[in-house]
Amino acid sequence: MSKENKLEVTGEIIDCLPACKYKVILSDWTGLVVNASLSWKMKQKKIKIILWDSVQVELNEYDMWIGRIVYRNKI
Repeated sequence: MSKENKLEVTGEIIDCLPACKYKVILSDWTGLVVNASLSWKMKQKKIKIILWDSVQVELNEYDMWIGRIVYRNKI
């Protein structure tokens, strides 16, 4: 998939699920909740994410319910 088909939005972690999956509430839109997993680079560098962290989520424009966490915002 090319980069043109991805949307990057900001959100907050509201729930931690098994197997490095998270529920993220998007702050750019009206409270949409998506399931997101960690990107490979974040797993490789062992970046830890906890509840209420602010993150950048990459969404596919065809399926808005599943995303990939690509960046953990600094507070």
